[in-house]
Amino acid sequence: MIAQIALSVIFFVSLLIFRFPGPAPSLPPAAALSFRSLGAAEQKIPSETGLGDLGLEAESVYILDLTENKTLYEKNALEVRPLASLTKLMTALLLEEKVPAGFFIPVSREAIRQEGDDGFRAGEKFRKEDLIDIILVASSNDAAYAAAEFVGAGLEGGEEASVSRFVALMNERARELGLLKTSFLNANGLDTEINFKKIPGANGTAFEIARLLEFIFKNQPELIERARSEEFEIVSDQGRRLKAKNTNQALADIPQLIAAKTGFTDLAGGNLVFIFDAGFSRPVLVSILGSSEEGRFLDAKKIVNAVLAYYAL
Repeated sequence: MIAQIALSVIFFVSLLIFRFPGPAPSLPPAAALSFRSLGAAEQKIPSETGLGDLGLEAESVYILDLTENKTLYEKNALEVRPLASLTKLMTALLLEEKVPAGFFIPVSREAIRQEGDDGFRAGEKFRKEDLIDIILVASSNDAAYAAAEFVGAGLEGGEEASVSRFVALMNERARELGLLKTSFLNANGLDTEINFKKIPGANGTAFEIARLLEFIFKNQPELIERARSEEFEIVSDQGRRLKAKNTNQALADIPQLIAAKTGFTDLAGGNLVFIFDAGFSRPVLVSILGSSEEGRFLDAKKIVNAVLAYYAL
């Protein structure tokens, strides 16, 4: 109990420091370097890339050798498309940045009304780290909403409209990271409806979502440690265990997987962004937007095989 009270004090002090709106928090040196690399007003991608025609189903693709910062392949990589659950990369990043380690986060009735059933019960609390895992690996909409409610309630204005304030913070963080074509309407990327018209919950480009995952990989690598887990468990404050399953069906086809996030909605189609080691500690980042639900995993397999063949020459 004493430890939880102490964490509560730390959390709300941190929110006073990082309150939104207000001055952007200063980034640590590594993060600042990434920010400078992303922040060019005009994004340009080399037209000459090394992999040739891959015959992919996806509408947009971007492949980057992170060791050499070299573009290996691009297809409509600057075209704005729906992100679906790739949105949760930003949700998880903000949860990590704004909430102290080990803090327990409540799950509300509104959170468990989100699309999909992950087994949460209203009123239960889960460690921040466990919520991040189930957001990124199992793509939980309930957990993403709970994160938005909790962080948003600590921002200026209290609990009222807390999710809206969290979404505003997502968009502000995107600007700070130089993701100029990325925008969010909600914290989970689900398609939404405005004036009887269905619209994406978030938009972005294959290039920018790749750069967001790169930022996490370089600055918050602990967020992606469970990427290869097929199944895992999280435990509530009441000791109840929840089993979660990885949404990445290409686990067996991606050797030395380092990080991954899936996404699918009617408007987005199938999305997938991941990092794998192409050999000798050479991480390669792949961003796939606008494929089909199954096609994204087939595209991933083609890409991995092409990259491995490229470096085998």
